[in-house]
Amino acid sequence: MLRDPKTGIYHMWAAEMTKHCGINAWTENSRIVHATSPTAGGTYTRREQVFGVFSHEPNAVRDPDSGE
Repeated sequence: MLRDPKTGIYHMWAAEMTKHCGINAWTENSRIVHATSPTAGGTYTRREQVFGVFSHEPNAVRDPDSGE
């Protein structure tokens, strides 16, 4: 997760399982979602799906030059 220095909001990107399945079916049901929270420890609110099935293990990083 990353904190937006302008707003102070924490943004998290996470793998989410579709169809109420467990981890054993991740290859057919994993997608990436974006969630936000006013604090690092949450509670996070799911905002949107970023990438559909099959997507897994997102990494949130800042551009070393621009900081975006």
